[in-house]
Amino acid sequence: MKNYLIKMICICLCGVMALGSLAACTGGETPADTTATTVEGTEAVTEATTAGDDTQEATTDAATSAPDETVAETQAPETEAPAPTTPMIEVSFDVVAEKVGDSIGDYFVRNHQADVSWAEDVAKGKVLALTTKSISDANTSDPYVALKYDDLAEAMGYLNVDSMAYPYLVLRVKDTGNLGGHMFSLYAFENNRVNSGTGLVGEQRVRLADTDDWQYIYFDLSSATKAMKVLRLDFENMALADGETLYISSMAFVATKEEAEAKCKPNTYEIGEDRTTLKIMSFNVQTENGASTRFDIRADMLRDMIDQYQPDSIGMQEVTPTWRNYMDTYVFNGSYTGVGEPRTTDASKGLEQSCIFYRSDKYDLLDSGTFWLSDTPDVVGSALEGCNYPRICTYVHLKDKVTGQEYIHMNTHLDHDGANDASAGRKIRLAQETVMLQKLASLPDVPTVITGDFNQRAHNSSGEAYAVYKLMTGQRSFELADGTKMTMNLADSRVHAPENMPEDFTATMTKYHDPNNSGYNPSREPIDYVFYTPDDLQALSYTIRLYDKSGLYLSDHLPVITTFQFIGQEVEVVQ
Repeated sequence: MKNYLIKMICICLCGVMALGSLAACTGGETPADTTATTVEGTEAVTEATTAGDDTQEATTDAATSAPDETVAETQAPETEAPAPTTPMIEVSFDVVAEKVGDSIGDYFVRNHQADVSWAEDVAKGKVLALTTKSISDANTSDPYVALKYDDLAEAMGYLNVDSMAYPYLVLRVKDTGNLGGHMFSLYAFENNRVNSGTGLVGEQRVRLADTDDWQYIYFDLSSATKAMKVLRLDFENMALADGETLYISSMAFVATKEEAEAKCKPNTYEIGEDRTTLKIMSFNVQTENGASTRFDIRADMLRDMIDQYQPDSIGMQEVTPTWRNYMDTYVFNGSYTGVGEPRTTDASKGLEQSCIFYRSDKYDLLDSGTFWLSDTPDVVGSALEGCNYPRICTYVHLKDKVTGQEYIHMNTHLDHDGANDASAGRKIRLAQETVMLQKLASLPDVPTVITGDFNQRAHNSSGEAYAVYKLMTGQRSFELADGTKMTMNLADSRVHAPENMPEDFTATMTKYHDPNNSGYNPSREPIDYVFYTPDDLQALSYTIRLYDKSGLYLSDHLPVITTFQFIGQEVEVVQ
């Protein structure tokens, strides 16, 4: 029991350690309604209760496995744990320094490509400095430091602190100006085997705000099934330069998410006053194993892109379970909610989604769903004969919280040719589109956008439109279930937007923009589209972007970003 209590204390201490200047995230003082217990010198703090993601253009579409997860066996406590007596347990590293002096390194284990030392801050006194080292290139594995709770807690005189009761870790941090806007991960372990993954009980990613000021970040470890003994803080995607330093002035464990969030600036975007325009994005992000660029760097680049464009909704393709996990926890902030499910439950056929993320801070979700582009759209995993993989379409029906303006966003990824010849592939895609438009015909008559990787150029080498493109743009009809013929008069935003890309920069595949690629042809027609209903929306701008960082590409596709103006409907402000 004594060791267990010590372990709990350490956790607390760990939390305490980096949170000393809790005013950082907001730059202010601790809110009056939040009671914090601070360690002074070597005195013991609070005693808490114990207890317990056209042929040539086909993109990588291989089946990928779900991210590795270590599931620890849950152990029920002998007695029911009462609610924590204090909402927060915190301590500053200035206090820790007084107690342990220059021996702080003794409380870190198996640090990898990172130094741990003390530093002096004018305002905060002693702060912990975590500095990257031995970085050679972007392929260098992530630097990390691992802090032993129990040993440090014992040295500080902590008693009876339970990480299960205080699962939110709040750190007050400051970077050297080079780390701003980048990703950090926290891994919690029940043992010291931090480089093997054995004993992992919790993990989460956070993003630093791009500022040189002190700020608060917090980690949600409430899903942990066992008490934590060691924390490993990873410098994700920072394996690009030596000598980048993260300073930590204090650390605290908090009982509830609300208390943790109260310390940090809301991780959301501002909502502009203009509610007459609509920004839509389509992006095939490429499976996490399909690119040569390290996945964590790609995830960080995707977050940068979302920060820049802040679309109202974005249709994603090739979203594997690993990608979805990163999107839910890191890429998209609190302004967004994701909708979508895998195209099949059979991992051998790929668990990819064509999910949609939308601004849930701006729109209410009226309806959503995923259906299969097959003869049985409601049957999970179903596919048309000859398809390489089951194909799906996900949709959302949204309503502006203020104006009441509605719109529908549909998103898909049509079949690629694979073992089929080009002609067979086009027939399959035509049939898949028909299923999608049949569904659209059953949805409410509101402004609609359709995004996706159609794996199909609009025209052949003779300049004639393919049937797939004709069907989408109302030049070809399709049949409803009752045999009624119908046309869906959709418009191509690339063709109709007045603010458009130059004709020598139109391809939406990365390889066509690489001068070193044998197929270099940036003026090639795109295969990624944003279609829309022209009676309801006016296309204002169409943009594609070759997104890279230091020569490292985010995806084998380019994102398509479009802006529309709502037309033809009176919009009233909802009281």
